[in-house]
Amino acid sequence: MNPKESLPNTTSKVPRKEALFSILTAIAFTMAIAQDPLIYYFTSGPAGVIFAIPFLAIGIGLTFFLLGREYALPVASRNKTRQKILIAKTVIGLMGMLMGEEAMAELDWQLRKKSRMEIVNLIKAGTISPNVNDRPRVCLLSSEKYPLISNGGNEILIERDDSGKLSVEFFIDRGFLDHYSAFVYSESPERIRELEQTVERSAFSSRKIDRN
Repeated sequence: MNPKESLPNTTSKVPRKEALFSILTAIAFTMAIAQDPLIYYFTSGPAGVIFAIPFLAIGIGLTFFLLGREYALPVASRNKTRQKILIAKTVIGLMGMLMGEEAMAELDWQLRKKSRMEIVNLIKAGTISPNVNDRPRVCLLSSEKYPLISNGGNEILIERDDSGKLSVEFFIDRGFLDHYSAFVYSESPERIRELEQTVERSAFSSRKIDRN
């Protein structure tokens, strides 16, 4: 063997491969953390399915691939930190899929109640009113002043009953056809009664969260 010749450098490939799997693990964990906010705020209505399904499929597929790869290694060769991160990611992802929307809606309501009441008061004062020509109940709010205050386009519904009592809807999910979810503010006794009946007989998660 020629002393000037050197053996192929195979040792550098192992750390490089390990670094790649660590990066993929970090990406999978980040996806799990971001899953609920992204789906809650940016997947409203039919168009949201186009984003939500691939996002969830990639996250689940990546998790199974990384977990399978870790547990296929001999025990001594497994990366304990990556294992813990992947298990935590799996738990967070499952919890998000089971109760993510409800938890996000509760958090959204608590954090943005003041902003929504500000909008309601501006509607009462006549400062905010329907502004979409072909939809007389719809107001498109400024995304700069009120970012993500009503999901699926930052539009709210404004209507008054025969006696002039105000009702305002801030969308949670625009849904399909006439099925949607929203935070509803109402001063109309008839509308409040209708909403209370909906809460009583609804098979979905509906409840009264404040006096109006």
